Amino acid sequence: MAGLVAALLMVLLAPGLSAAEDLHHPPPRPPPARDGAMALVQELLDRVTAGGPSTAWLSEHLGPPTHPGPPSAAVLDRWRERLLPGAPVGQRLAASPGPVAAVTGPDYQRILVESAPGLSVVVVQSEDGPRISELAWTTCTLCTEPVRFVSDLLDDVARRGGQSHRLLPGVELDLEAHHDRHGLDQDWIGVLSLRNGQAGFLPDLLRGAEVVGANGEIVDVRYADGTRDTWTVRWKAGRWVVDYAGLAEDSPLRMSAAEERAWRDPSRRAREARRAWRPGFAPVAGGAGMELGHAAIDAWPDPRDGTVLVVVLDVDRVLTAVFRVDPATRQVVDRLRAPLADARTQLPLDGWGERWPTALSPDGRRLALAGPNRLWLLDLDSRQSRLLGRGDITWLAWDSGRDPALWSARGRTLQRLDALGMTTRERHEADVIGLAEDADRTWRITSDGSLATADGAVSEQPPLCCGEVVDAAVDPTSSRTLLTCGAGCDSAAVWVDGTRATPIPGAGSAQPGASCSPDGRWFTTGRDGGLLLWATDEARPMATLPGGPFRSARWSPDGRALLTVDGEGRVVWWELSQVVARFSVSDDDPPLP
Repeated sequence: MAGLVAALLMVLLAPGLSAAEDLHHPPPRPPPARDGAMALVQELLDRVTAGGPSTAWLSEHLGPPTHPGPPSAAVLDRWRERLLPGAPVGQRLAASPGPVAAVTGPDYQRILVESAPGLSVVVVQSEDGPRISELAWTTCTLCTEPVRFVSDLLDDVARRGGQSHRLLPGVELDLEAHHDRHGLDQDWIGVLSLRNGQAGFLPDLLRGAEVVGANGEIVDVRYADGTRDTWTVRWKAGRWVVDYAGLAEDSPLRMSAAEERAWRDPSRRAREARRAWRPGFAPVAGGAGMELGHAAIDAWPDPRDGTVLVVVLDVDRVLTAVFRVDPATRQVVDRLRAPLADARTQLPLDGWGERWPTALSPDGRRLALAGPNRLWLLDLDSRQSRLLGRGDITWLAWDSGRDPALWSARGRTLQRLDALGMTTRERHEADVIGLAEDADRTWRITSDGSLATADGAVSEQPPLCCGEVVDAAVDPTSSRTLLTCGAGCDSAAVWVDGTRATPIPGAGSAQPGASCSPDGRWFTTGRDGGLLLWATDEARPMATLPGGPFRSARWSPDGRALLTVDGEGRVVWWELSQVVARFSVSDDDPPLP
């Protein structure tokens, strides 16, 4: 056995053959011939124009596959869908003037089919000839590939900001030669990862940077503040990487020993994370919406000025903040520290976003925030916060009285905190999820569809729906309250006026998303795969907002826009007129599920 192992090692370590490269990173094939690559791309464009390439053609010309054998049916289907003439990518390819230029890479040809910035087709060589490897956006026309890599990286940062993680350690920042720097083994790499991921250091640093020169693998970069830097870009294991060991000691990308110590402080990372956070301002659903933020647990339109308060909490609990964003100017107007859980708070990740209810007071001056065993109140004008109480809160709301009081629920226990700080507690037969106010009293809405009074007595009316209420919203123009029904109900929602219930035809859904517009003309209900927009006077769905599931839906003060937060923490500002125009539901459409 020992002899067999020795013989194997001799073969693997023979001159010209590296064991590591042979087993994990085989030497790259030479790039395909330029003419053959251009001809393959022209055939692709012709087939897209003629209606889209067949799966048989794709199976023959995609690759080389990661695993032996042809691409899987799922891979072929995805490529086929992308390359249909009506799909966004297919439209661009169909409009292409043909192969514009070719740039040779280490083991591929990059064929541009548009003037840069635009699409390119990467072609590699297989045993059977040239094959299409990927479609990629690129910012360069005839750049060398090291320059193209850096230029595309900087463009990605400019477009995606903090959501671009291409330069995180181990992704496109090669750290292998620096594992033992300062005698810290790999600990400093963890600090660099924290600095990048939590404080947005690299995306913030590279925003506005540009390539100003190159010499082979050496690319000269100028940052937005005028600082110059030199990056060594290498082709390694089938991808381009920035050689961290090749950076100058004073490179802004590098970390000194003092910086490593400073960045271990969570308060430093939290402060820098608040400073670096920026909204995406990316168009959504063809321009009907605009993304205002990410990693959000909630968002509220401020009734005073129409700005949006985006409440952000990252999974590591380093970035806990409220950002005031102006949708009109696309600016962050203010950055406030939020009194939420810090990194020492232990929480399971399941249902992360739903564990942090918030509520904005009717005057827009106070924001209540609940976290694990804490209830906080943040004064948005004075920027001061105070702890209101302890206990895990499941629901928060303000009433609309002359001196609004804050209501919070922990399951069946309801607590009211008035302006003087006096608290009253109530116990109910089911979980409290909303309030319904009329001229005489404030009813408590419970999850079984009943109305209860302050003493916990349930109204003599039968349950207001099938017995499963998912969400509730108040019509600001009347005393009516909107209840959305669960998936097992045969009504989409119920209007409640006092103890009188009026069902809305449709099917129930387990998704939240109840809201009423300020003028009372519109309301929304949750739906699997989107959000339904209803006209109040017609009691029928007028449009479907795509996406979701949504945690919340709220209206701008003028009623012309709708603000949503989805399950991934993305905040979107929807223009009502655009939603109705693009996603309307006609009478001829099949019934909605």
